[in-house]
Amino acid sequence: MISARRISNSSTMAEKQYIEMKLFSRRPLDADFAKAQLRFLATFNEGVFAPEKCDVYEPLKQKFDPTDLEVPVRWLTQPGGECKFKRTRPVGMEGYIANLRFAPLQVRPNEKSEWHDFVPSVPEPVFCTRWTLWIDLAAVRKKGLDILKRFLVDAFRVAEADYAFLTTEADYKGKNFSVSRDSQGTIEEFVGDDPEKGIPGLYWMNLFGPLYVDWFGDERLKALPATVEPQPDGAVFIQFGATPEEAEGIGARQSQRAAIAALGNDAFFDISCPECVLRVPAAISERVMRVPKQEPQ
Repeated sequence: MISARRISNSSTMAEKQYIEMKLFSRRPLDADFAKAQLRFLATFNEGVFAPEKCDVYEPLKQKFDPTDLEVPVRWLTQPGGECKFKRTRPVGMEGYIANLRFAPLQVRPNEKSEWHDFVPSVPEPVFCTRWTLWIDLAAVRKKGLDILKRFLVDAFRVAEADYAFLTTEADYKGKNFSVSRDSQGTIEEFVGDDPEKGIPGLYWMNLFGPLYVDWFGDERLKALPATVEPQPDGAVFIQFGATPEEAEGIGARQSQRAAIAALGNDAFFDISCPECVLRVPAAISERVMRVPKQEPQ
């Protein structure tokens, strides 16, 4: 699966260093669940990451009003819908929450046939909700880097997430960015970041929900060469290095490789083998494949 690129392409954004965060949840986005996530985004730490603008498409034109979330909730509860948002100061932040469920379609083989629901030949995504955020590193550093950990952990809880990570753009790009060439030219894309096909990697900060804690075993996770903190909701937080700079250092990289080896190399994406088939928990691998109904001849 190809990762969405940063929403803004302005020169100002390009000059800054950004922290990237991704979060995945299996729970579908109904109205109450969507509203809870938007309210959290607006109120966390006295609104430090509260969006100023939001919309479905760029450029963002709608003012984000935390007291009236009816419109962005409607965007989010539509299968395939998104709510994009942005804040410029004092901490620059932009991103989106996406509803990954398939939009319902009706089809008919010909004009004389009745319309019926189209059943996809592939199953619905296991992960129904995805967060993607970019946060200005220099600005958030003034607030204290611990705010990033608290934001990740609290967002994970509110979204009832199964998997999340937070790291520098450079770290994410080094582990998941591919450049290839074919007869049409050069292809640049982010790869391996769909947890349905395997865990994208280990980064600066990582969170595994009970789905993965039960799969790996909490004792194995606690024994990893990293800062490991079990959470009240059954998740496990794993951090390599106290700062983003430490996380990109040789020591942290070695610890990440050792942790991956301890948990199983075949469970983690490796940019050196992007086509390798990876292990995933049974809740993902044992999905029932749905086949479209065949119309009688």
